[in-house]
Amino acid sequence: MSMKNYTKLKYDGYEKYLKLERRLYDGWHWIFRFDNGYSVSVIKHGFSYGGRMDLFEAIQYNTYRFEEGKVFGSLSNDDVLELLKTTKELK
Repeated sequence: MSMKNYTKLKYDGYEKYLKLERRLYDGWHWIFRFDNGYSVSVIKHGFSYGGRMDLFEAIQYNTYRFEEGKVFGSLSNDDVLELLKTTKELK
């Protein structure tokens, strides 16, 4: 699979929560972990929801409890930043 030239996530203000940034398939994968125990995993590649339109897919989950997370597809960069903000504020 050849690497695409996807627009990378701009996560200004959330650098200290970034735990992973790597290539995945033909795109990218980022993981953010917050002090409240929640995490957000963000991907963009040819198989992700919205990836072919250069949009992001994300899942929000509790890092310390085994439970299914909430999946969000076809997100803009601003949508991802809003999800990061909301997740960081969860109690």
